[in-house]
Amino acid sequence: MAQTSKARSSGLQWHFGPIALPWAILGSEDDWLTLCVGLQTVASSRLFHGLAAWGQAETWPLCHMSLPLMNKGQVIINGQIGEVGVDLQAPWEVLRYRPSDEFPDIEGPESTFGPKEGLALNNGTAFMAAHLGLAVHKFTNLLWHADLALALNTEAMCGVLDAHVSSVQRLRPHRGVNESAERVTRFLRDSKLTVNEGHSTEFVKKQREANGIFDNTQDDYCLRSGPVVHGTAWDAVHNVHQLVETEINSVTDNPLVIDGNVLSGSHFHGMPLAFAADQLRTAMAIVGGVSERRVAKLFNDKRNYGLPRHLVHDDPNGVKSGWMIAQYCSASLVNELKTRSMPYCVGNVTTGNESEDFVSMGANACRSAYECVSVLRGIISIELASAVRALLLRTGCIIDPTNLGDWEFQLSSTAQKVIGKFVERKIDVWCAEDRPLDAVFDKTSILIESQNLSSLSA
Repeated sequence: MAQTSKARSSGLQWHFGPIALPWAILGSEDDWLTLCVGLQTVASSRLFHGLAAWGQAETWPLCHMSLPLMNKGQVIINGQIGEVGVDLQAPWEVLRYRPSDEFPDIEGPESTFGPKEGLALNNGTAFMAAHLGLAVHKFTNLLWHADLALALNTEAMCGVLDAHVSSVQRLRPHRGVNESAERVTRFLRDSKLTVNEGHSTEFVKKQREANGIFDNTQDDYCLRSGPVVHGTAWDAVHNVHQLVETEINSVTDNPLVIDGNVLSGSHFHGMPLAFAADQLRTAMAIVGGVSERRVAKLFNDKRNYGLPRHLVHDDPNGVKSGWMIAQYCSASLVNELKTRSMPYCVGNVTTGNESEDFVSMGANACRSAYECVSVLRGIISIELASAVRALLLRTGCIIDPTNLGDWEFQLSSTAQKVIGKFVERKIDVWCAEDRPLDAVFDKTSILIESQNLSSLSA
């Protein structure tokens, strides 16, 4: 473990794909430095994700990552794939240096492998832990923005906040649910466009009567139960975060030398990570699913309390499509998440001549969780942009979103700040004409990824 501490204290940051090196099991610090510094400086190892379903479920990708240490394998340099020692003989020589060339304080020979060090590079749970760690980190940001989108959607629909207030929430104190509900009410604490414990403005009463039925007691599940769904996902995030933190600070390979005894454990098995990744993808699927339902409600002129069908603007002849296609896109992405939510950890296929007779398929589970993040980001982007457009339509500020006028005293400060950020970044949700919406959602996705909105409100 001393070597582990020394390697971490070097402060290296390396970027060649989502791989966490098995620090605690790599016997030579020189090998570790050569791999990290070399790949950061020159090339990215070409990883074959399709071959990830091996016994430990990650051996193939780690093999391909480590082959360049032996002057073998394929790498990507300047966007081109080449064979080490064949296509890339000259430039690859940059990798063949002593670590001391880059770090004067460290002395050691060029990379050489001692007993067990080759296997140390392709065993353990590094591939899984890296993908799952990135997935849970990015999902945390998306979940925060899902709460924000829920709040803005509720405000745009002149929604009822009663289900989210603390006096109600404390009767069922699930941590994640309570946190999500508290966040939504905080976002809307100064809004005059919502119903709160039966109280609302005349404007809100008039809007909620627009569909011919006045009900100021409750909303559809996608709004009323939004924090319950999101909160369940928040609990999953908390659990997975703790699991990943434990994993990346653990020894996950053999042999184990403890008090002079050489023992063989099973810490390489990926089931804890596979199970957590399956749980995380399920959480993404339910968050994406309820988000799409809110978008569908927002576009439905029979259930959106007076907003135009598909959020069309300036359509006296009824020929425009508005944002209809956005809900189609969201529905397609939700289907992708639902399909991906099938658990990998129950999909055992025996390997290793029957010795590895129950494996986790954790690499596929964790890689899929990492890939699902971008799918969910697309769904949340659609809802967030749609909610901002709906707010501008509700208030009549769609013509000039830079001038909210008297609505500054009605809209929540959160909504005003988000609208301002959309104007600043030229995310044109106010355009009246039918046109492709990909640029709107791409820019919204970038805004979400930047975490810039998280500084606007708690």
